[in-house]
Amino acid sequence: MLLLDTLPSATIFSNALSTQNYPSDLASPTYKTLSLLAPDSGLCFAPAHLYLVPAHTDAPVPQKAQEALQTLTISAQKAAAASLQGSVLAGGGSETDEYGDVAFWLDHQSSKDAFAGSNRAEAVLEALGLKRWLEAGAKIVSESQLAPGLDANLAPSPALEELKKVLGALEEPFAFRVQGGPRGGSTVLFLLVGRFSGGGWAGLLGIGVWSDA
Repeated sequence: MLLLDTLPSATIFSNALSTQNYPSDLASPTYKTLSLLAPDSGLCFAPAHLYLVPAHTDAPVPQKAQEALQTLTISAQKAAAASLQGSVLAGGGSETDEYGDVAFWLDHQSSKDAFAGSNRAEAVLEALGLKRWLEAGAKIVSESQLAPGLDANLAPSPALEELKKVLGALEEPFAFRVQGGPRGGSTVLFLLVGRFSGGGWAGLLGIGVWSDA
């Protein structure tokens, strides 16, 4: 596990992914997202399976979940690239395509109702160690149940179909975005969350830039 607070250089990170035989074009967008999150999170990144997990998580992530998270990150970034976008969550409305979507995992001991109710977005951010995004007047906006949370203008591709298949396995999915936070009003954090069939919660995190956010 790689603690984001001690994120290495981009070159070392890229080499770490290459040793896992991942496509070279995954390294830069993934690194950009991790770098933006690093100063304000309590997250770790698993280079072997390309997902984020809270640093305080003690229970191991089930192997089946790790494989699904790996597929989620890869298919999301490939689907975005096929549409000439950086993020399937931020979509073409983002003013940058440098940030790639990254899957995340929340403790598999989390109860079925861990992220239910009107404050579920805040609960997810707190569980991920991203509470600082709620400060400085940040605004949480709930999304519609469109696929859910995916940009409606994504180009058809095998990666998109694979992405939808993985997301379709998540139960009770919901999506939201956070405008503002420690990076200022133009940076928008997107999250898509659902309950994993084997227990626990999983999702996809993306970054976009909207100058009028």
